[in-house]
Amino acid sequence: MNESRVFVELITFIEKSVDSGTLLFKLTELHSLYVDRLSDFGINKVVNKTRLKNNLLHHFPEAQEQCDGKNIVIIFKKGMEDMFKDALKKRDFSEDATILAKSAKIIRNDIFTNECLKFNGSFPSNCQENSLPSSLKFLISLKLNGPNSKEQDKHESQACLTVGQLILYNMKKVSWIVNLHCLFILASIYTSLPEARN
Repeated sequence: MNESRVFVELITFIEKSVDSGTLLFKLTELHSLYVDRLSDFGINKVVNKTRLKNNLLHHFPEAQEQCDGKNIVIIFKKGMEDMFKDALKKRDFSEDATILAKSAKIIRNDIFTNECLKFNGSFPSNCQENSLPSSLKFLISLKLNGPNSKEQDKHESQACLTVGQLILYNMKKVSWIVNLHCLFILASIYTSLPEARN
C-alpha cells in the first residue's frame, strides 16, 4: 500500500511541475525522489529505473523518453515543442548563408580558372573526370554520399559527374567553347545509355 502511495505522490509531483512549466525530468532525479520517499516509509529495496520509467510513461502517454547523451530524461510533448522553437530561434541562418556564399565563390573561381575546360576537339578516356574542378566534384559528392569517408567511392560516380557537368553547363559567364564541350560530354553519356541505343 505504501509503495502505491509513493508512486501516486511522485505522479502528483510531476503533474504539479508540468502545470508550473517544468516539462523535462531526469530519470535519476525521479528515481532518487521515489527511493527516498520509500525509505521514509521504511521500505528499503532496490528499485529498477527502467521499470519506474516504464510505469511513468504508461501513466503519462503524452510524455516520452529521450537521452541527452548522459542521462535519460522524460519530456512532455509541450516541452519538445518549446525546445524545437527555441532551437529554431537560436539558429543563425546568416552564418549558414555566409558559408554557402564562400563555398560558391571558391567553386566558381575554380571553374572559371580551370585549364581542363579548354576543348581541343577530342575526348580522352578520362575527360569526364578532368572536365570538372575537384572542388565541384567534392561538393557534389558530399551532397550525394554525405561526409562519411566510408561511403565515398575511389572514383567519382557517374551521377556526380553528370550533375557537375549540368551545373557547369548552366553557369553564367561561361564561354561558348565550355558549353560546347559540356554538350559533347552530355551527348556521349546519353548515347552510351542502353535506352538511347534502342
